[in-house]
Amino acid sequence: MKVKIMAAMCLLVFLGSCKLMDPDEKSAREMLKTFTAAIDRDDETMAKACLMDVEGYRILNPDAGARMDPESFIETVLAELIHSYRSLANFFRGREVKFKSLELGAQWFQYTGRQAFKDNTLTVVADGEEVDIPIKGIVRIGNQWRIVDLSGIEFTH
Repeated sequence: MKVKIMAAMCLLVFLGSCKLMDPDEKSAREMLKTFTAAIDRDDETMAKACLMDVEGYRILNPDAGARMDPESFIETVLAELIHSYRSLANFFRGREVKFKSLELGAQWFQYTGRQAFKDNTLTVVADGEEVDIPIKGIVRIGNQWRIVDLSGIEFTH
């Protein structure tokens, strides 16, 4: 009987020390692994597929049509996201980049009810050196996760 109790206690301690990922967290991690791999291969098309696009912006901001000039507003927002991605890609150009870990920040929901995580940290290993990449926002759009805010990342060598 004591052996069964000890085994059960060990199992509880083990389960308490490891965190089981829910499907949303797992798919967000997979998207960021894809993003990291795209940066490593210098595959801009694949990397951009992980970033918010015009359709994603319209889904998250359905009232954008009410603004005076929604197209230029969308272009500005998305241009900032692409600029941040290019700064990131330039920083890692020529270096081998591997996904190491992701620390998801606080879970929240867009006013449209879409699930999101804010203040995330993606850790990669670039030529043996660990580098933390702040990702301010990732949001579920449809059945995919997208990076919606890299917060003007500016890396320099």
